[in-house]
Amino acid sequence: MPPFSLNGVDGVDTVDGVDTVDGVDSQRAGHSPYLSSALTNARRAVIGAPPGLGALDTRDRLTGVSDDVFKRSLSVRYLLFKSELLECINFKHDPEATPETVTLSFGSDALTPLERPEIDQSDIDEVLAYANLRAERSSEIHMQVKRLIPFIGSVVNVSANRHKYTIELLNLLIGCASECHQPIKNLLNVRRPAEYDARVQPMIPDPGHASFPSGHATQAAVLAKVFFELIKAVSPTNNNGYLATVRAQINHHANRIAENRIVAGVHYKVDNDAGQTLGHELAGYFLTRFKAQGSLCNLLWARASDEWR
Repeated sequence: MPPFSLNGVDGVDTVDGVDTVDGVDSQRAGHSPYLSSALTNARRAVIGAPPGLGALDTRDRLTGVSDDVFKRSLSVRYLLFKSELLECINFKHDPEATPETVTLSFGSDALTPLERPEIDQSDIDEVLAYANLRAERSSEIHMQVKRLIPFIGSVVNVSANRHKYTIELLNLLIGCASECHQPIKNLLNVRRPAEYDARVQPMIPDPGHASFPSGHATQAAVLAKVFFELIKAVSPTNNNGYLATVRAQINHHANRIAENRIVAGVHYKVDNDAGQTLGHELAGYFLTRFKAQGSLCNLLWARASDEWR
């Protein structure tokens, strides 16, 4: 499962306090028979006699790429941004010639091919050794099942009140990264550690999909790289010492998020290595899309950037 709430469309409407105040997104909140009755009564009382409006201008106004997208609900914006960000995605997998390899590409730009690993006893032994850290990291592991942004965001104090577009952008990245790694998992079909060794006994339920590459490692790597680039783009040039610390701390969190999945007993190190490679390459592609002038995603990038100026 993706590491965020599934309440709403891919967890957009309820993650980190975005769009949950007073039922802002009425498709997901605020529906009530009592409110409906009250609005009906209030309308009957206030509309009065027809004012004689005359001819109505019913011509549709075409907007194309414009800030009007931010008049849409959060869940609708998510779908629009995701559609644009992933519009050129393609998976190359030849079950006859190269059944063990999947290559993800965006248009003509191919990423590093991912090859199905051969799991052996050393991989299992490594998972068993990491289990000694479960008590120490239990709270992190449980929270990171569905929430990554609070950990990455803690480095620079991300706030739902001040950084709503940043959070929207980060949630978009989590969803898009999931769209990219899930087909690879399905095609290569690597079994989880507990399916090989009964001693693993994961501390959380095994996710309902294959193991390789790690989705958490992929998503955390994407978040770390794109988020740092967002902050760096609007930071003063004389702030290099601070930025170096920010980058290091964000990357430490991303690596720990990935490692915690081994501790929990649901991944191998080879899953994380592949996920981090995939995540870094996806982040580079997503950044080019966010910075492309005249795109919807560029509008979101601009709004998120303004929150850090």
